[in-house]
Amino acid sequence: MPLFAAHRSITRVALCAGALAACRSTPRPQHQALELQPAIRVSGQSDDVDAAQPLALAVGASGMLVAWADEHHEGATGDRIFVRRLSPVGEAIGEPIEVGRGWAPSVAALDDGFIVAWEHPVDYKDPIVAYARAGQGTDAVGPVTTLDGGSISGIALGAFRDTIVAAGCDAETKNQMLVVRDLLGTRSIERIATAHGCDSVALAVLDAPPRLAITGQSVQPSSSETFTTEDPAHPFQRRSVSDEWCEAPLAVSGETVSVCSSGPPDHETVHVRTATGERALVAVDVRLRGFRAVSLANGLLIAWVVETTDGFELQTTLVEADGRAATSPVRLVPRMKTSNFSLDAAGTHAWFVYASERKIDDEDYSNDIVVVPVAVKSR
Repeated sequence: MPLFAAHRSITRVALCAGALAACRSTPRPQHQALELQPAIRVSGQSDDVDAAQPLALAVGASGMLVAWADEHHEGATGDRIFVRRLSPVGEAIGEPIEVGRGWAPSVAALDDGFIVAWEHPVDYKDPIVAYARAGQGTDAVGPVTTLDGGSISGIALGAFRDTIVAAGCDAETKNQMLVVRDLLGTRSIERIATAHGCDSVALAVLDAPPRLAITGQSVQPSSSETFTTEDPAHPFQRRSVSDEWCEAPLAVSGETVSVCSSGPPDHETVHVRTATGERALVAVDVRLRGFRAVSLANGLLIAWVVETTDGFELQTTLVEADGRAATSPVRLVPRMKTSNFSLDAAGTHAWFVYASERKIDDEDYSNDIVVVPVAVKSR
C-alpha cells in the first residue's frame, strides 16, 4: 500500500494541556510502540567532552561507530576527535580511539567497516576535510588523510555504488556546497551554487532508481534545496527548492519522502511529504531546535529537540507506512545540556547519541557521550 494512501486526513501529535498526548481527528488503534532500552556510555573516562560540537553515529553490518569531539587542548589544532565501536547489540568494544584534531565529526557505514571525517584546521584558516577508515577490529583505524582544495563546514558522509561522498558548505563564501567524491579512490571536488547560501547539508542514498541526494539548508530561515545524481561520477542536478527546512529525502516502503519543518519559531510543524505532496503532521506547537529522521523496516522514525526552561528535551515518534503517527511523542531524553544529537537505524531498531551532563563534585560537571537504543515493538 502506498505511503499515506490509506489515511489522507492530517494526523496530529502535539503538546496538549501541558502534557504529551495524541491529538487525532478520529481515534485509531496503535499497532506499534517504541521501547527504550538501557543507555550506553561510550566516552570512557574523559571529562572533556565538547557537548557543543556535533555528534555522529552510523550503523553497519558489524555494529556501530560513534564519533565525538573532546575539547581538551583546544586551540589552533582543534578538538580531539574520538571514535568508538559498539557491537550489533550495543556493547562497547575496546576503548575510545583518538583519530585526529578538528571539529564536527561525521561517520558512514561501509561494507567492511566505517569511515569518519571531520573539519580539519590548517594554520588558523578555515577547515578542510580530514578522514580515516575504521575497520572491524577494536583499534583498526587507518591513516588519516587530509584533502585540500576548499574550506568546508558541516560535513555529511554517504556511500553510494562503492563511492564514498562527503558534502558540506563552503566555509569561505557560504554561497555554495562542496561535494568531494570517492574519498578512498581518485578524489574530485564539485562546487554547487545555491540560491540562498548554504548553512548545513544532509545526505541520503535512495532507491528506485538508485541515486544520491544532498539537501542544503539555506542561510535564510525556512529554505532548502535538494540535488540528486544517479551516478556518483556525474554532476548533481537540482531537483527541488523548498520554502521549508528539510532533511535529505528518505526511502520508505518503496516511496521517496521528505521530512520538513515549517512555521514561525514558536509554532513549528514537522511533517512528512511524499512526491505527490501528501502530508502527515507529526508535531505542532513546539519550539524546535533541530530534527532528524531515519527509515525503519516498518516506517519512519522522527526525532526533534524541544527547548525547555532548563535546557533541551529530545522527543521521538514513529510514523507507520500508512502515514499515521503510530506513537505519541516519547520523551527520549528529558533534559540535555545542548540540542546536539544524532541517530541511525537498521531493521526495527534505532540508536540515538547525545551528550549527557554528569556531576563530578559540588562545583564541577562533565559530559558523557551516551547512546540510547530504541526498539519498535508490535502490540
